[in-house]
Amino acid sequence: MIIPSSARGLRDLSRLIKKSSYRRERGLFVAEGEKIFFELPAKDILQVFFSRTYFSSHQNRLIPRLFRLPYDVLEDSVFEKISDTVTPQGVLSVISYPSYRPEDLVEAAKKSGGILLVLEGIQDPGNLGTIFRSARGAGCRGIFMDEKTADLFNPKVVRSSMGAVLHVPFYYEKEWNRRLAYLKEEGFILYAAHLEGDLLYDEADCTGCCAFLIGNESAGLARETIARADAGIRIPLSEGAESLNAGVAASILLFEADRQRRRRDGG
Repeated sequence: MIIPSSARGLRDLSRLIKKSSYRRERGLFVAEGEKIFFELPAKDILQVFFSRTYFSSHQNRLIPRLFRLPYDVLEDSVFEKISDTVTPQGVLSVISYPSYRPEDLVEAAKKSGGILLVLEGIQDPGNLGTIFRSARGAGCRGIFMDEKTADLFNPKVVRSSMGAVLHVPFYYEKEWNRRLAYLKEEGFILYAAHLEGDLLYDEADCTGCCAFLIGNESAGLARETIARADAGIRIPLSEGAESLNAGVAASILLFEADRQRRRRDGG
């Protein structure tokens, strides 16, 4: 699929950046920045747009990468209007939505005795991006999200994840309670993260197949979700501190699980 550098084509590109409904309709999203452009296999990128300044400055480095890859060079003023950032890097990559089945996430975790995340109503793009970035770093095998969770391919999520949204398998789940029951049937211990959890986060056994349930930034997990978990876990805070944001809390849990596994394996 080629987006022409006509006025209509550039409007389409802008809509992909700004409208989640249009991204879902087209099955495409836009990743800004050179890191993702150079990190992803060329076959996974459908098209690239460069600012004229960036292209002129990096032409020798870009040419080998652009073999058989459609690209367009836009005037800097046009690129800045389309870009979602205050100081654009000069690279916009058009990419197809990755597609995963829920069974793929579960099987990958079971084979490695791995970790899953279950996100309920995460709304802040920065939090969601941070969670995916930490998930990649800690070896999380997949992330389930309910339909109230923010659009994973919002440009702010993609940027804050440092491209991790393209490396950690995910699935948006419509039948939430059924999915939780399915994970338990598959042998996963469900740990609900909330302030009233009985276990401290480093007391929970995370060496087998387990899933951390992380709730909305302000409301937390629904009571019904907490009730379906095997145990509640909490991160102790100093007196006067109310809570951690969802991205920080998920990161702490993920790396604690990774620490336990490395200790188990002698690493």
